[in-house]
Amino acid sequence: MENLRLLIIEDEVLIAEDLKDSVCSFGVKHIDMAHSEQTALKKIASFKPDIVFLDIRLDNANSGLKIAEDVLVKLKTPFIFITSHSDISMVKEIVKTNPNGYITKPFKLSDLYATLSIVVSKIINNQKSVIIQDGYNKHLILVSDIDYITSDGNYIDIVCDRKKITTRMTLDSI
Repeated sequence: MENLRLLIIEDEVLIAEDLKDSVCSFGVKHIDMAHSEQTALKKIASFKPDIVFLDIRLDNANSGLKIAEDVLVKLKTPFIFITSHSDISMVKEIVKTNPNGYITKPFKLSDLYATLSIVVSKIINNQKSVIIQDGYNKHLILVSDIDYITSDGNYIDIVCDRKKITTRMTLDSI
């Protein structure tokens, strides 16, 4: 999970920080946060998260649902709702957006870990990927994220939209 890019969209800063600390304890290193709808839309475009934790009610409105429907579904970005609202009418609205998970506040660490692990597992199993090691770091790269690969003898550069990885490997071996 260490190379996972995770965005937390939560208007209550203390809850967002607690969620961030919890996810960091799972080994996730690339985490960004947004505390309003406007900031969230900018962060989704610039940070390009792999998974989004999304509060349903931002600024006392259902703008989390709007972000899910208008942005995340179109971008095919997996998202997990975090909310303190669990009434039947709200759940019906949530189901329409087809989220990858749903966690109620206050969340339990075990529920958070289980939900995140299941989503990550689904991402990996549904897409072809390769694991590349550059020195001590291992990178899980989805084949669909690779823009191009260049070779220079015993070294290759794998260029993706989010990063470039250089490793000692021949083009034949990859």
